[in-house]
Amino acid sequence: MFMKFRFFLFILLINSCLFSNERDISFNECLQVELLKMCEEEQDLRKKWIYAEDEETKLEFQQKVMHIDDYHLRRLKEIIKEYGWPGYSLVGSKGSNAFWLLVQHTPDYAFQAECLEYLEQAVLDNNASKIDLAYLKDRVYMYAGKQIYGTQLNADLTPYPIEDEDHINQRRQEVGLPTIEEYLKFTREMFRESILYSKEKDNDSS
Repeated sequence: MFMKFRFFLFILLINSCLFSNERDISFNECLQVELLKMCEEEQDLRKKWIYAEDEETKLEFQQKVMHIDDYHLRRLKEIIKEYGWPGYSLVGSKGSNAFWLLVQHTPDYAFQAECLEYLEQAVLDNNASKIDLAYLKDRVYMYAGKQIYGTQLNADLTPYPIEDEDHINQRRQEVGLPTIEEYLKFTREMFRESILYSKEKDNDSS
């Protein structure tokens, strides 16, 4: 069970750095800085959790991750209530992407579904990333049935069930994602490198 959850965290970390819109428009710099700081903090804790060298340390960082997720969830709900989806015009592309990643990591799936509606409208307004929308839509749809773009993977590095799988690459191309074959190859290579890195750390500490 632990290895499966550890892999799930790893996939989230990969997804956070695969694709990003480089546009840098920002009208609420304070909120942008806050979101980037929140994202940096939780990414740092998750990496320490994944690469912890012993069970005691893993448990310590697991508790810290759960605590910061709860804190962030409260703040995310405040932001979505006040602004709707914080898009490019409000916090720039980096701030909007940070908000998306924080939403992806929240354990509150009802809130994710709520955010999906706001993000869909922001994308229609050209004010948010189609790729971010694809990942969040897959997360919500995965729990409800079948995902659309194949972004969500099992512990065995295969996608959760996909709707109309024959046309998945067409849908991925429409939002700017690589083919499912390229995505799986990249993810598997990154996962192997992660395992090797973890083993090297274990050897260095022994």
